[in-house]
Amino acid sequence: MMSPPHERRRSPRRVVPEGAAALIRSTIRVQLVDLSLHGARFQVSAPLRPGTVYALSTRLGSLSLDVPVRITRCRAGGYAKDGRGGQVLLFQAGAEFLWEGNGPDGRLAEWLESGPPVSPGTTADLVP
Repeated sequence: MMSPPHERRRSPRRVVPEGAAALIRSTIRVQLVDLSLHGARFQVSAPLRPGTVYALSTRLGSLSLDVPVRITRCRAGGYAKDGRGGQVLLFQAGAEFLWEGNGPDGRLAEWLESGPPVSPGTTADLVP
């Protein structure tokens, strides 16, 4: 029997509702995949340079989140239809929240606790 993969994250992740989107730099639309107290994973149609800081804004039900993020990784993650008969390359990006003051917002913690976490090694399907 194999042991489960080692979880190296500081806090559990939660999958966001299908179709959940966010904006970075107020203009770049991204598809959220999952969130934790310390970061987010999302899909984007252009590569993002690791180390770059952006403002991220999203609304998930009653949770409104506006926080600076630092891109920790970004890699090609697959293709999606472009609506014109072609395909567009999608990138999977990870980002850490750069909380100001005392750390994570209590409302985010409540939202994360209201649903199941993502199991280590879980992947998300690319948005068509």
